[in-house]
Amino acid sequence: MRSKIYSIILCFLIVCSDKKGETEQGPIHRFVSQIPATEVYDSIALKKSTLTLPWKTKVTIKQTIQNNESIHVIQFSYEGKEYYGKDSDFSSMEPELFMRVNVNSRLRLREKPNKDAIVLEKIPNGYVSRVLAIDPKLVTIDAIKGYWFQISYNGLNGWIFSGYTITSRSEVNLSWADSLHLEPEELYSNLSDLKNELNDYDVKERKLINGYDLILARRKNQTEMEECIEGEKLFIYNQKEDFLYKSEEYSTSIQLEDYPFKNAIVVREEHCGCCCPSASDSVIYLGKVPKKMKTFLNDSSMSCSFMYGETSFRYEITNKYTDNQENLKYVRTPDCYEFFNTSSDLDMDSEVTIIPPKISSEFFVYSKYGKTLEVEVYKNEGIPKKFKTLW
Repeated sequence: MRSKIYSIILCFLIVCSDKKGETEQGPIHRFVSQIPATEVYDSIALKKSTLTLPWKTKVTIKQTIQNNESIHVIQFSYEGKEYYGKDSDFSSMEPELFMRVNVNSRLRLREKPNKDAIVLEKIPNGYVSRVLAIDPKLVTIDAIKGYWFQISYNGLNGWIFSGYTITSRSEVNLSWADSLHLEPEELYSNLSDLKNELNDYDVKERKLINGYDLILARRKNQTEMEECIEGEKLFIYNQKEDFLYKSEEYSTSIQLEDYPFKNAIVVREEHCGCCCPSASDSVIYLGKVPKKMKTFLNDSSMSCSFMYGETSFRYEITNKYTDNQENLKYVRTPDCYEFFNTSSDLDMDSEVTIIPPKISSEFFVYSKYGKTLEVEVYKNEGIPKKFKTLW
């Protein structure tokens, strides 16, 4: 009898402890990660949009469920009301975005998100800042579609137009405006829910390369605004190690396969679908240790071009590395963007224009040494003497 009483007391204490733990943990919060905003709905069907929540908005999660179309949905409360939204549009961590001013003079920091608002300061070219907020209204200035960014400069919070900036989710990545960033990035993912996230996408194309499943997919049931900020994504899946990679740019496409060497692909990444149009190309090496490497910038909508012809690739089997091949490429690379000519009837925010390019010559050697990928860069030298005989 006594042992039975002890058991009852023990169970009671465990239940109380669990309840206390739940209370101490508090409510679960998420943040809108979609740029510039996400649509939220009045039902799990996600048919009728009732509200637009700007990027970084904080909400309280009630539950995560799957609707009849196999889309993962969160039910949440915001300002005392309950809504539904796509789980993939929210993140558990507060999202970050960084911008770099890219003009040929000082950019005006305005009091409000309006080109007629009071000018608080003038920001120098090259200034890098964390984006504090984004006004979700799409506007057109200097024939560029974009949004107003709230940033901080000299202790003042104000607004600048996104079309005069270069943006990245990583502050480090903005260094390419000074020099091309060519360090290989090893591909791996700790996102165990990538497979679940793929359920929210319509698969458009699948390819199998060297044991890796490459999936090009577009999000289901996109609104017009969502189509502007998210295009086709690339998922890379390894059956032994689960999902390794999901592209983060606006839209990704595969340009070339087994190029510039075996088990490598060239991918084109569009940076934005509705503002500051630009793109970059990367090599993804699908070997035992998959790696991604930025190769050069490409911008078909601008008047400058970052690459002059595909025929400049050459190959060599070196004596030093008998089982490896080198890929030689000669390119001319503008350091920054050149904006197309504007006419006087365009809506201008100021006298600033996008920085014109400074043409320089660069010569790259991509080498596959065993299981790694390395890069040598020769800046402003043309083709080095030791490689001239290859051309």
